[in-house]
Amino acid sequence: MDAIHSQLEPLAALNCGQEGLQYLCSKYSALISRLREETLTREDAEQQKKVLELRLKDQSELFAQERDRYLLELKAAEAKAAASAAAAIVPAGVSSPTGAAASAATQVATSSTAIALGPSHAELIFRNNELQDEVRSLREHAARW
Repeated sequence: MDAIHSQLEPLAALNCGQEGLQYLCSKYSALISRLREETLTREDAEQQKKVLELRLKDQSELFAQERDRYLLELKAAEAKAAASAAAAIVPAGVSSPTGAAASAATQVATSSTAIALGPSHAELIFRNNELQDEVRSLREHAARW
């Protein structure tokens, strides 16, 4: 019986070694799978960051164009109001009710132009801030990876 027991000892040691090897292989395989998943997640985050940076750039350019257009329209309205005000100035002693009415009409037109452009300008500023926050969070996410 001792002969059989002595023959089984190396087999038990071999079996234990194989279990350890299988355990290490499964751990190694799990680590490789986890690394693949993390790499894919990182690549996705970087791709999203690039897309959002492009959107932010486009939105910023659109915002700048809208701002420039708004400023041009505002300057034109101010110039028109100034011209009307200058035309409304009459020599002392001469009454010109039409000049005062024209000046008031120009001021109303200028105010309505500014009011009409105000909401779109505010929306663009809000959207620009939103996109900047989104890009910032994606950069932080990418930095963690």
